Amino acid sequence: MLIIDGAGAYCSGMSAKNYNAFPVCAEVLRDGAGNYRVIRERQTLEQMLANEV
Repeated sequence: MLIIDGAGAYCSGMSAKNYNAFPVCAEVLRDGAGNYRVIRERQTLEQMLANEV
């Protein structure tokens, strides 16, 4: 498991723009009880290419 707490300009705000043509990665939230849930699904190739028009 890899957790990146914050990454400045390269956090999820920039990833939503496909910065440097990288797809948006999945985001997982851990709640106070220690449970994990996906709050953003990984972007598919089709979704990424649709933004390149």
